Amino acid sequence: MKKLVIISLFFLSACGGEEVATGSDIVINEIFAQSADDTKTDWIELYNKGTKTIDLSGWMIMDEKDRTPYIIKSGTKLASKKYLVINQDETGAAGFTFGLGSEDTVRIYDADEVRMDKIDWETDDIPDEKSLGRVPDGSDTIKLTTTPTPGVKNI
Repeated sequence: MKKLVIISLFFLSACGGEEVATGSDIVINEIFAQSADDTKTDWIELYNKGTKTIDLSGWMIMDEKDRTPYIIKSGTKLASKKYLVINQDETGAAGFTFGLGSEDTVRIYDADEVRMDKIDWETDDIPDEKSLGRVPDGSDTIKLTTTPTPGVKNI
């Protein structure tokens, strides 16, 4: 199944036929991608800005290079106005295996392979120990945050 997903996403993106949702309640809310401290891993925060709980089973997170997507585990639900933080994990057991670079893109797809959200950034957009996030949470405004806030309100 994972190979089929990767192949179909590659084909869609290579052909320019990627389906993109408008007005998704699930957004990439914050990204932490730069730390000089080797004990800190990259992470991605999702946020449900809607009014209903959403089942994220089978949703996929990918970076710009279409490397192995992180597939959200079956039974994962995100309640209204709540956060889900997914950390980098080189083993893939507890998070995404790809690293987030100084210039990169994060995309999230629903279980039907429709892109629900995307955030991209350029070199130097995210300095060490800072994050890129939506302020206020769930909004269209993405900016450098003064303090990374995984799992809580962006500031």
